[in-house]
Amino acid sequence: MKYTVKELTKLAGTHDPYHCHEENCNICIRFWTYAKGLREQDKEEEQRKVTRLVSRRKNRRQVLAKLDKIKTTDVKKLVREWRPELTQAINAGCSVRDIAFELDCDDAIVVEALDYLKLKPKTRSQLRIEVYQDELTRLVGEGYSVEGIAKLLNKKAPSGISQYLSKHELPRPNVETIKIKQTEYQSGREIKHRYFDKQGNEIEIKYVNS
Repeated sequence: MKYTVKELTKLAGTHDPYHCHEENCNICIRFWTYAKGLREQDKEEEQRKVTRLVSRRKNRRQVLAKLDKIKTTDVKKLVREWRPELTQAINAGCSVRDIAFELDCDDAIVVEALDYLKLKPKTRSQLRIEVYQDELTRLVGEGYSVEGIAKLLNKKAPSGISQYLSKHELPRPNVETIKIKQTEYQSGREIKHRYFDKQGNEIEIKYVNS
């Protein structure tokens, strides 16, 4: 269930839960129960953000620690001997200043070395996209469906999530297709249905509100 401020406001309607003094007020009970769920949801989302941020920062520190071992500022030597380390630094989202600080050199030297390697520091937009894609990959790995991911990320159209996963060749949720045979039978004046799987076992289908 995705808690939203909009739904919380609808629960209150014209009622004022903040100044209501009625004991066991049904509207207030529903309002504050929902508000508690909303707060807990916000805490969980914030914790996920912190976890992702800590993970990315840890990765950057590990990459930068390798650069700290480099004892040269000669551009050609940097390109020839330290190509993997510089590439890792760029892939991890390190800026020119980050790299130059670890090498204890001018930014211009790093820029020149990156030009030789045809590497460019990632923009903030690129880093945000990577974070978003990492989040989608993680949610798919945790077993969320496309609809579940859309609700969790507060997206209106699950089809947009599905198209994004396909376009960027990201992992997709495992969807098990079940073939169901429907049969009709007369019950009094009503036409009713029974459903069977491919093994012939009768199954029950329930429709629930999403």
